[in-house]
Amino acid sequence: MRQIAQSLYWLDLGIANAYLILGKNAAVLVDAGIQRSLPTIERSLRRAKLAWTDLTHIFITHAHPDHVGNFPEIARRSGAEVWAHRLELPVLRPAPKGLRAADRWLADGVGMLMRETQATGKVERVLEADAHLSHILPDLRTVHLPGHAPGQLGFYHKGEGWLIGGDVMMNLAGLTFPMAAFTPDPTEAWRSILRVATIQPKILALGHGNPLHNPEEALHRIARRAGRILERMEHPPYR
Repeated sequence: MRQIAQSLYWLDLGIANAYLILGKNAAVLVDAGIQRSLPTIERSLRRAKLAWTDLTHIFITHAHPDHVGNFPEIARRSGAEVWAHRLELPVLRPAPKGLRAADRWLADGVGMLMRETQATGKVERVLEADAHLSHILPDLRTVHLPGHAPGQLGFYHKGEGWLIGGDVMMNLAGLTFPMAAFTPDPTEAWRSILRVATIQPKILALGHGNPLHNPEEALHRIARRAGRILERMEHPPYR
């Protein structure tokens, strides 16, 4: 686990990242990795001199298996409350017997790629866009970043300038569009990229790839691309 801002720590879980937000009276795990990364999360907490029971919350950026694999087990061990956007609940909560949420088909596809089963469990609080979370950490709020998942949330701290963005982009040899095969709404995904560029974070902490410090130039490049692509989508040359 590596500290990347005053209140923010990066947990490199291999396939996907998780983050730890430390407030005065809160310790928040953002995302929960794939199921086999649970020992890595536990070791990271120990290095920070934290036990499972020190966790107060688990925030979910989006419900794909590489980001939520351990959330039920971590919630059980810690007693932490799980918070997520309402549009992710059909995937996160157990479906009634014999029924499958439509959104779960996409999550199952991600799971097959990762050799993961979809984790489901209790979600205590439903989050919406622009929810202010100052009781967790002053200046902390949510940002809705749909496209890759309908209820994908970012968590933005204005004072320290960091944004946890889930899979709004990936930082793999530069900022890239999220994996297209698992991004059901490309138009919204490009709009979300523009939204991040408008925020102008000083630290961009994504679900895949190293956190990016001073991402202005990289965001400017991908935002220009997003603008061109959205122009073609919304005003195609031939109808």
